Amino acid sequence: MTAEEGCSPTPSDNTVVPPGTPKKIEEGNMPVRRGSASSSGGGPGGGMQAASASEVASRESDLDDRTLSLKVMVGIGRVCVFRVGGVEETCRTDEVAVPRWEFLVGDKPHEHYDELMKLRPPMQQIASIEDSSAAGTVVVSSETAEAVEDSFELLEVGQGFQVGALTRKLEAFQETHGLPGASTGTRGHASQTRVATILRAHLPDCVRDRIEAGHADFINEVRRLTVLFLGFPSLTEPKRPTPEHPEVAGGVGDVQRVVEVVQRHMRQYDGSFLQFRCDEKGFLAICAFGLPGRTHHQRPVRAVRAALKIVDNLKEDGTQTCVGITTGDLLCACVGSPARSEYTVFGDPINMSARLMCKAKKGMGSVLCDQKTYDRAKATAKFVALDPMQVKGSPGPVLVYKVEPMAPRGTAFARNSSDEVEVPLTCRTVVRKPLVERDDVMEMMWSRISGMMREHQGGVVLIEGAA
Repeated sequence: MTAEEGCSPTPSDNTVVPPGTPKKIEEGNMPVRRGSASSSGGGPGGGMQAASASEVASRESDLDDRTLSLKVMVGIGRVCVFRVGGVEETCRTDEVAVPRWEFLVGDKPHEHYDELMKLRPPMQQIASIEDSSAAGTVVVSSETAEAVEDSFELLEVGQGFQVGALTRKLEAFQETHGLPGASTGTRGHASQTRVATILRAHLPDCVRDRIEAGHADFINEVRRLTVLFLGFPSLTEPKRPTPEHPEVAGGVGDVQRVVEVVQRHMRQYDGSFLQFRCDEKGFLAICAFGLPGRTHHQRPVRAVRAALKIVDNLKEDGTQTCVGITTGDLLCACVGSPARSEYTVFGDPINMSARLMCKAKKGMGSVLCDQKTYDRAKATAKFVALDPMQVKGSPGPVLVYKVEPMAPRGTAFARNSSDEVEVPLTCRTVVRKPLVERDDVMEMMWSRISGMMREHQGGVVLIEGAA
């Protein structure tokens, strides 16, 4: 677990993401998507960054009469660089376990204001201007506007400023060239092997296995998945001492703890940990059930159980977790260029899970799910049907369920969302009773089971009886 703090004078390489990538997608339905790309940086290069963002946002591509558009939000300031995780993804004895690590850039945990630079954290700046941005525009935070006000026309919109035309020539921007690519073949075999080993640990196992098997051309596919979109609002809130914890630990350790808990429960329920990141929604994780090598008939059941376990485990440390769960068909694909690409899933279900996570953050419940997940997992937990709600990106109101841990065995409840009154359906405790006059049946059953275990010979036993 490592983290570094420093200034970021120029945008990261992924300032602009391919349309359709959920890493920054904020609105839109397949196949036409509207996305947002956010970047952070500080220093004298702020004007160059805004110019680059403005140029990208002004471009549009027409594909079969479909317009792909982009909205860009810019913040500046110091960021943290994280490398977190390290939990082995599989517990199967027939596979070589590889620890999974995530590398990301984000705000410093638990910080609301940078005392040294007198700035809000960059991602919090972007969050404050999200509602003021629209497709085809570049909107910057007030901190960014102060850095570029001599170079651009700025129009105040909400809490941000929309970037207009250049007001002066930016010589530095015009002379800036990309860095040369890394040379290949200059390192020895041992060094290349070490680099490859490190890089393997940053890939989901389903992608790594296919690449190493020579099946990279078959990675992209549409699959029926159950996806979890997890938010951790506690990581962006100031952390203050308490009588139980008089010393406030570093925020990097809290991020590592969260990632470990998520990874362990994905391993326990045989799900896939796809990514952990920090953006305008805060610290987030995306997990999926049903990717290659981890396909199960009861994907929604496993997803619901894993979500409840994650919420419960992190609650013990005082970490709030909000989860949106949805089920549906998603495109699972590598997006990007041959030089740099990312494996991700996108489609309506992942967009909806993000919306449900945001609803959960507003106090509607720790875990929310859609109708399809409820239909396939309703015997797994206690579900409370909420009033149909309007969700961004949906043509009409959608049915949403609040998910809670299952009531103690022997008790079931019916709940009404209007008055939240619990009505006991039964309070009878299931009592285990002995079988009467079934000695011959039990003897036959044990004989079949013993034969199966000893001789590895299967068979069929048909049991009939009154209902």
